[in-house]
Amino acid sequence: IIIMKRTANYLLVSLGLVMAISACKSNQGGEKIIAIDVANIDTSVRPQDDFYSYANGLWLKNNPIPSTETRWGAFSILQDQTNKKLKVLLDESAANTAAAKGSNEQKVGDFYASGMDSLAIEKAGLSPLQNDLTAIQAIQNTNDLLNEISILQKKGVSALYSFYVYQDMKISSAYIPYADQGGLSLPDRDYYTQTDARSEEIRKQFRIHLVKMFGMMGDDQASATANAATVIRLETKLAEASMTRVEMRDPYATYNKMSITDANKITKNINWNTVITKAGLTNINEMIVSQPKFFIVLDNMLSAEKITAWKTYLRWHLVSGFAGNLNQAFVAESFAFNGTVMNGAKEMRPRWKRVLGDINGGIGEALGEVYVKRYFPEDAKKRCLEMVNNMQIVYRERIEKLDWMGDSTKKQAIEKLAVFIKKIGYPDKFKDYSKLTISRASYVQNIMAANEFAFAEMINKYGKPVDKTEWGMTPHTINAYYNPSINEIVFPAGILQFPFFDPSVDDAIN
Repeated sequence: IIIMKRTANYLLVSLGLVMAISACKSNQGGEKIIAIDVANIDTSVRPQDDFYSYANGLWLKNNPIPSTETRWGAFSILQDQTNKKLKVLLDESAANTAAAKGSNEQKVGDFYASGMDSLAIEKAGLSPLQNDLTAIQAIQNTNDLLNEISILQKKGVSALYSFYVYQDMKISSAYIPYADQGGLSLPDRDYYTQTDARSEEIRKQFRIHLVKMFGMMGDDQASATANAATVIRLETKLAEASMTRVEMRDPYATYNKMSITDANKITKNINWNTVITKAGLTNINEMIVSQPKFFIVLDNMLSAEKITAWKTYLRWHLVSGFAGNLNQAFVAESFAFNGTVMNGAKEMRPRWKRVLGDINGGIGEALGEVYVKRYFPEDAKKRCLEMVNNMQIVYRERIEKLDWMGDSTKKQAIEKLAVFIKKIGYPDKFKDYSKLTISRASYVQNIMAANEFAFAEMINKYGKPVDKTEWGMTPHTINAYYNPSINEIVFPAGILQFPFFDPSVDDAIN
């Protein structure tokens, strides 16, 4: 699932502590809560030498990473427990074939049923992608290519570059179109350019993976090998033109606002008026081209490379993007590279967890609405909000007493604190999915439909006030974030559970 959001602006909670911090106490259900459990402490390590190993050492020794995971800790354990609750809801929703058509229950149930129907998925093979594969095959020139890329980007296929609408980083009250570097299969440019042993091995395995995948698409060995080489060559050129992750950390370097006329001067082949129109936008006068150098190189490549090479590249991105949702052969090969080679997972997660991941990415808020009705107590929301309010009061008191901050700065800080947005548990108004059609007919088509819905929703923000009620996480997510562009803190219902939060225990623990 492609999430159309500049997630770099979210400061996510990713605590390194394995165990939560609390004393021994009983919760409302009478269960004993032990968060600082001395059984987890490794007393053979002096805390002043390595406090992490001292506090968590025996827990780490006694809790090996499960074969289906690449990391394990308190977040992972709570996520696994929450996933089991979500499975109950998904099974019930899928069994309820009488749910009102168009309701969240119907959409969640049908999405899950389509993903769990392994026989239908196996029988379908590549057929859910056939219309798009046919369209790619029919491409005759650069204009056809760019037109097809615009169509596929709506469906969640990442090819050549990213185009989306988001808040203007310097005018946070307004939305603006962005064009970002992209089009790579591997995580970033360094995977294509670094010469260390690990990078060399990944590229070797990537080539093997490409050949296998093209063979599964129907190519003979010679064609599959040649097509793999084409993809690697094109993506390496795109990578070399891309900013590094370090360079991307400079917000000024990526803030290149320009008129559409000036953007068209950078790219002779890419007409941004056409891209904007294809995306569903009108009356756009300016945009942000995050990496002008990348688009100059890309534009030259569009002229220099044969159209057959680009068709091969696009066919690869379409199939690889949905390989994990196709029949078992594609799923297994996708996992062998992306799961094992890239991330170290030894065993694939069960189907229900993989389908749950796609539902979270596609209609996560619909599932979240069902989740909070069943599992989220109102007293947890009330207690968390009370805590945050109290902390806000203390924060103001501390700002007023600071000796290093001038009076005018204190005034601005207090004004910012006063309009600080607190989102606890779940949205006051859940997302409206009424324009999204989900059925039991095709798993891949459901994923595409959800991507197209998300893309249209994102595009339709342009020209409207920034929606400060929107959530960047689903209610059942085990995480939290602060979003500086809106000045908000968000605590989803998912993380408002032990060991991170419990409404029955003392404030100091929470």
